[in-house]
Amino acid sequence: MQTPSIAARLDDFINPIAVKELRQAVKGRFVAAVLILFLLAQLIIVGCVLIFNDNIGQNFQLGRGVFGGLLIVLLVTCVFFLPAFTAARFAAERSDTNVDLLFITTLRPAQIIWGKTIAAMILVFLFFSAALPFMTVTYLLRGLDIPSTLVAVAFNLLLATICIQVSILVGALPGSLLARGFFFLVGLGCLICIFVAGIVLADEFTFGMGVTTWSFWGPAISTVFLMLLGTGLMTMLSVALVSPPSANRALPLRIYLLFVWAATAILAAIWYLVEGDREFWEAWLVMMTLLFSACMLFAVSERHHPGPRVRKRIPRRLPLRILAFFFYSGSAGGVCFSILMLALTVAAYCSLAAAFPSLWYDEESFRFSVTFSLYAIAYLLSARDLKQIFFKYKPAPYTALFAFLLAAFGAVTPMIAGFLIHANTWHRISPLWYIGNPFAVLWSDLGVWPECFWFSFAWATIMFFLAIPWIVRRFREFTRLDALTLSDTETADG
Repeated sequence: MQTPSIAARLDDFINPIAVKELRQAVKGRFVAAVLILFLLAQLIIVGCVLIFNDNIGQNFQLGRGVFGGLLIVLLVTCVFFLPAFTAARFAAERSDTNVDLLFITTLRPAQIIWGKTIAAMILVFLFFSAALPFMTVTYLLRGLDIPSTLVAVAFNLLLATICIQVSILVGALPGSLLARGFFFLVGLGCLICIFVAGIVLADEFTFGMGVTTWSFWGPAISTVFLMLLGTGLMTMLSVALVSPPSANRALPLRIYLLFVWAATAILAAIWYLVEGDREFWEAWLVMMTLLFSACMLFAVSERHHPGPRVRKRIPRRLPLRILAFFFYSGSAGGVCFSILMLALTVAAYCSLAAAFPSLWYDEESFRFSVTFSLYAIAYLLSARDLKQIFFKYKPAPYTALFAFLLAAFGAVTPMIAGFLIHANTWHRISPLWYIGNPFAVLWSDLGVWPECFWFSFAWATIMFFLAIPWIVRRFREFTRLDALTLSDTETADG
């Protein structure tokens, strides 16, 4: 038997999706047209400065200004055009007419996402490489130093990577044309925010922030680490979205969420213990609360019954089966996982605050996190019960819609009623009119923390105890399926 050559092995190693995407991008006219316009814009900017500027020798900040103009053109291309191109192509493949192509391939969903990411990043590197010669000229025009320029370019390359991943996540979202149009607008808003952040931070870098000092590199390394974690989270979400509903698509995502929770907790603790910075730890508390509340929102919209593909991998031993129940796909397990992580988040903060009382200096973050967690549990479990009672035969994703409608009704309706009833004294209405709003705790001048806490605590406790029979019933169904026959079918969502 002949051993495969190195070239043959490398050929098998290359992601076929990346090859397909790059081949189509090269054959198409969009990328070529954008590249030509990009080079033309860069040439015009540098040429006009060199030809029409009479005081090049006296202007010591000219290079910094030209660099900013070139960077704007680069970011417009890599933050808007390339992500839009990637999202549009992926969304077309996810349309109702082409969606079967994702399920008949032997490629894993992770290979599909990584292939599209690699192809898009190669195009980003192409445009950055084309811009570097023009940016080199700006150093000769003075006003810039090499370390600051390299840091600014590297940081904006990371921002372009995040934009590519945002576009892939938006393109991977299923749903109707109206829903996908809404998500495209949300993605566009994210890209605009990233574009503004890139321009502002690059201006600060090139102005001279002391990029050789630890006061810069400490926060910079932490920021890059958090950005990479966020990019990884979007990648995992994209993989889960393109996976078949019958697959165990929640397992890698929940494992990654647990890693994000632990990694960011360690980072926040290091910043507090070494630098005495409380803000990082308080930001961790709020962000983890919002993250696992969103995780619970997705959990209540999952399938209630495990399919055959999931049940084939359930461990037989009870301790491992209990652990798998929290991490495997399934609505009840996802709800339990989210509630457990919310409780662990609050417990971790309280444990560190007990050892270091100075963390209690700002109680607003802690109050918001606790009450928002309780409201999330109450509203989402209530939406699940209402969906089961009144719309039992609707698909499970409708639970998320009911949760949004219920939260909007509970937050806005009592406040409007209070303003109408007390029209003459609306600025002094009772705090009881605000107890349905999860964000009312942030309005410190209202003083509604006790009412909101006890109301949300009582409501969440009642809904959790009402959900216990449902959770127990789902856990009993969470058993290993050793053999599958052709007549086996997945149980419908209930």
